[in-house]
Amino acid sequence: MSWAELSRLRLRARNGGAGAAVTTERVPTLDAYIAAAKGRLMIVYDVKDGSQRETFAHIEKAGAADEAIFFYECVDQMLARAIAPFRDRVVTIPIMFGKDGPLAPAVARCPSNPAGWAHVKWSDGDWIRDVAADQAHHPVRLWTATMFPQDNAGEDDALALKDPDAVWGAQIRAGARMIMTNQPTALMRYLRKPAGS
Repeated sequence: MSWAELSRLRLRARNGGAGAAVTTERVPTLDAYIAAAKGRLMIVYDVKDGSQRETFAHIEKAGAADEAIFFYECVDQMLARAIAPFRDRVVTIPIMFGKDGPLAPAVARCPSNPAGWAHVKWSDGDWIRDVAADQAHHPVRLWTATMFPQDNAGEDDALALKDPDAVWGAQIRAGARMIMTNQPTALMRYLRKPAGS
């Protein structure tokens, strides 16, 4: 669709769908989205379609580079090259998979800004516990995600609601400093719980 066509559309309420009420909200442009978020929150730009530099130009024009986070898959050289010209001007977090091998060598191959960060995904349940055991020798600040079971060997939000220490606690012990979740209230409740209770 062209922008002229998209700009005439209206968003539906809540989660959308044919039965949801049509709102007055329109599809925002990237510039409008950046302007609405500026000074209020950081935005993750998970851009994989070749428009990384164009996206950064919009961010820079808005003066929002210090509120931008870019992901790139550690093994994807095309993405790494695309963000290289501005990698040090935004927060840059490489995505690493358990299959990429031991975490410390992968972090050395794939730079982050600030240094020492990795967004990790794994399919082997022991991987996160192995990372926890290695943190004393090779500390890495982890960004994890618990929304989807395929990103964390099934240790996802559904399991975290039943046993938060086995999921969120295990990730924190492994070095997680950022956890993406669709259950923020439950995660905050877990984080505020006094130790040992």
